[in-house]
Amino acid sequence: KIDVTYIVKDHFLTLLDSGTQRISKRDVVFFFGGPLLVGAAGWYFFNLKFNYDGLSTILTAFSIFAGLFLNLLVVLFSFADRPDSATSLLQVRRQLIRELNTNISFSILISLCVVTVSLVAVFWVAGLPTDQKFISAPATAVLVALLANFVLMLLMILKRMYVVLTEAFRSRVLKKSA
Repeated sequence: KIDVTYIVKDHFLTLLDSGTQRISKRDVVFFFGGPLLVGAAGWYFFNLKFNYDGLSTILTAFSIFAGLFLNLLVVLFSFADRPDSATSLLQVRRQLIRELNTNISFSILISLCVVTVSLVAVFWVAGLPTDQKFISAPATAVLVALLANFVLMLLMILKRMYVVLTEAFRSRVLKKSA
């Protein structure tokens, strides 16, 4: 009942190269390798370590993001469930809505991971002496990688929502003017 591996698998399928219909290695490297590289660089080169206040801020922000994305799924469902007249872009719109559902669900998973790691880190840091209220550099690297991945996911979702809504607005304007 709590197996979410299908969300991860479906998310990878949204990274298809439209020309070859295969998963784009470039996109996988960009969306997953890039954030891992940023996290590793923060650890290795900068020895980044989040403190208690930073962790609390991340925890609060991502708790809110998880809730907002759940609401966005409801809005997306109501948008997808709406009857529509046949248009040449209807199939593309449906595909984008399916991909948005997957991407938003994956972003919720990332948010939950960030919240879980941050919550554990906040409790761990709370027990430390005042001058040592930092989590380890490797734990910070994991959080930085998750945060970077989340930002990239936000940009992907924004682009896809823009395309879907722009197409919907255009089709409504054309219907009204006809």
